[in-house]
Amino acid sequence: MNSGRLHIQELYGHANWSQAVINDALRLITGDKAEKNQGAAAPLPFSIAFAGGKTPVPLYQQLAQVLAGYNAARNPAGAALPPILGFAGDERHTPGQPQWRNGQMLRDAFAMLLEKQQLQLLDWPDSASATTACSEMAEKLGTLATKHTDSGFGLDLCYLGLGADGHTAGIFGQPLLVAANGLCALYQAPDHPHQRLSLTPDALLSAKSLRLLVQKSGKETALADLTAETPKTTAGKLLQRYLAGNPAADCIVFLSA
Repeated sequence: MNSGRLHIQELYGHANWSQAVINDALRLITGDKAEKNQGAAAPLPFSIAFAGGKTPVPLYQQLAQVLAGYNAARNPAGAALPPILGFAGDERHTPGQPQWRNGQMLRDAFAMLLEKQQLQLLDWPDSASATTACSEMAEKLGTLATKHTDSGFGLDLCYLGLGADGHTAGIFGQPLLVAANGLCALYQAPDHPHQRLSLTPDALLSAKSLRLLVQKSGKETALADLTAETPKTTAGKLLQRYLAGNPAADCIVFLSA
């Protein structure tokens, strides 16, 4: 389905869904930035904000295997992989309880890439104070933006999930707190764990490429809102803003049916 510049790819079977996402990721990661990095003394990293939760875990494990075994000589463009900088787009505030954290999930899923130093993962701080964790992560991201780009904070690729209620990332209603540089915010979720740390809509929408990773079952109403003329959900409003404000918007919903 193609609704304007929002492309919805409905794929049947987890294997087909995963392969489509992985093929797309390889195309993006070995694209323009990889070509620009050829011969560079200090290659620019390819930055990815990863969706959290359980849905993408098997996909991330497969993506790690593919990237770890990537051979530039077999790529039509011959482009080597750029260094990859990744972090969770949102995090549960559960101090001292790593089993709840998206960061730990990413470390487990991408273990082989971390071991080969092909991926650098930036963790949300595990501070006792959610306010402190929010501010510290925003400062880290601001520093990285200054170090790796000349145009401020921007993501190469952003993966988002979709809740049955239409939420995405850790965005639930109005933020309790927004970091001074506007990159991170603290939200109150309706279920456990209640406090969520998240990239702000502005930070998420800085992505050159935006991808939603969605299991269709139970999400039908939220999915319909993505293409509504006047969306009511957080995800629908975010996508509408992304498409309206970005003439070169590259947005795909990978839907597993």
